[in-house]
Amino acid sequence: MSIGISRSAVFVVAAAMLIVPGSLFAEKPPELTELAQLKMKVTAVEVKDALYDGPSDLAERNIIKADEGAKIVVVTLRGTAPRPCIATFKPTDFSCVYEEVAPGHDATKERDSVVGPAVAASFGEPWLFSLGVRTVSYYSYEKGRPVVMKIAFVVPLDVNSLLVRHVTFSAGKAVIPGKKR
Repeated sequence: MSIGISRSAVFVVAAAMLIVPGSLFAEKPPELTELAQLKMKVTAVEVKDALYDGPSDLAERNIIKADEGAKIVVVTLRGTAPRPCIATFKPTDFSCVYEEVAPGHDATKERDSVVGPAVAASFGEPWLFSLGVRTVSYYSYEKGRPVVMKIAFVVPLDVNSLLVRHVTFSAGKAVIPGKKR
């Protein structure tokens, strides 16, 4: 079976591809973007009893619970895509810095700065736990689109605020809701 296509028809199609913008034929893939370019800032903080890496109807799912004397703090970060982009991350790229009383010292005089790793991260559900090196990609095809992610940390019960950090930026201070201890 042969299809009869004239040379003039081929010429018209080829000329149209050169004249008509390429966006009609193929979308340019978004560029890889550093999270720092999204200008992420802390917008919300909450304390959770547990985190799950799947929906409740899933037969087998992992769970993170804080040990006695600790709590899980979930910090919401919000930024904006500067252009169509792809941003990748690992939970282990995030950490927090908080102060605690140095063992055997007066709380009003001496405190230690502690750096704690993130235990999970999410661009929504489910949570990605800090158990491996797998990355998650967030695709934003529109300039100016909001990017929201949550990062979870386990900290001592008496911690009232922490500084959220990524390997490429600092997102700011997160004041933890609840009673001051």
